[in-house]
Amino acid sequence: MVGRATIRPHTDDKGVSKFNLRGFTAVPGSLALANIYYDLESDRQWAIDQWHALRFHDPRPPERRVVDGP
Repeated sequence: MVGRATIRPHTDDKGVSKFNLRGFTAVPGSLALANIYYDLESDRQWAIDQWHALRFHDPRPPERRVVDGP
């Protein structure tokens, strides 16, 4: 998987300040966007760990999966 993420301040619709990790992850033929919201700056590593914990499961049978390379 290939991905990039940003962490930025976020104010929710009730005016509460939070942080938002917005992570994009790509695999052949698919793209995922993860938004992880957390309250405390000290939870930053937790949010990063949650994003890194994402796993891709291709439900298609092996003969229908996209394969890179020759």
